[in-house]
Amino acid sequence: MSTQKRRSRYKRDPAPKGRIVLTERDYVILAGLLRFTVLNNVHIALLTGDHNLDQLNSRLRKLWDHCIINRLDFGDKLTFRSGSPRTVYTLGQQGAKALEERGHKLPAGKGWNYVTEARGGVRGLFMLEHELGANGTMIRLEQALRERPDVSELWNAEELVARAPIATQDARRPLSIPTTYEWNDNELYERQTIPDGVVGFQAGRHSTMLFLEYDREMVIVGKDPKRPSILQKIASYNDIFASNTVSQRFGLAGGRVLFVTEGTDEHLAKMASACIDYRRSNRRQVNQFSFLFARYADYLEQGPLGKIWLNGDGKLTSLLKPLPS
Repeated sequence: MSTQKRRSRYKRDPAPKGRIVLTERDYVILAGLLRFTVLNNVHIALLTGDHNLDQLNSRLRKLWDHCIINRLDFGDKLTFRSGSPRTVYTLGQQGAKALEERGHKLPAGKGWNYVTEARGGVRGLFMLEHELGANGTMIRLEQALRERPDVSELWNAEELVARAPIATQDARRPLSIPTTYEWNDNELYERQTIPDGVVGFQAGRHSTMLFLEYDREMVIVGKDPKRPSILQKIASYNDIFASNTVSQRFGLAGGRVLFVTEGTDEHLAKMASACIDYRRSNRRQVNQFSFLFARYADYLEQGPLGKIWLNGDGKLTSLLKPLPS
């Protein structure tokens, strides 16, 4: 009978054996952690194309032992409704150094710790689960678009900013969009709209930008127009699309917002209904395809390009037109 003790899940090996040589797959992992801040092993498998999670987990353990990546210790407190693994990874000190040696730019003066802080950080379990859900949704969306033969160009958030007008590039927070939205009291209110994710793509002669709002059953219609709600988000994006902000700020022809919810069919229907009511009452009504709503479970099962979306008229549709057979 073996007397070898099982290694603790959250205790690094104080003296890992041998020298680690980073592979191209490792650099994909590190770049993903730099970009998304927090990822689980399923997200990392999607980024790297790994089909064997046991082998991937073994490599992640080795990277962790060598302080190249970090693990966040939440024990059994993380209970994702989407069934996500509890282990969460962030960029480590040595990983950040390796990326810098490869030419990646990290925030100057504060080192790798500042990366997590600057990208939103982890503010409690709810925010962590929200961020992980949004990150996984964005990774799947980008991969689905990249696999479409009619999509000739794809730009992630950093690439969108890099190709945007100079004023956007020079903005302190280029993805924080000033909006003036109309509430059901006919008054105007101001807020900064910060999407949970963005991606742009070119299909044929048409370019567009997709904004992600990941929903964990937020209140749909709040009484206070200044408090976060689904209706407040709908009103804010209505202003973004009606005022041609996508073109002015990012240089793309149009935009859509994708609401992906962990909620029930009933919650989804109420979100779409709130959008229908708002579009009917608002003086600056935008195209019904500017708003799309889907359940996270359907998103996982059928993929982002499946016919899973309710549009701003509450009708079932796809994100893109089906390719000719």
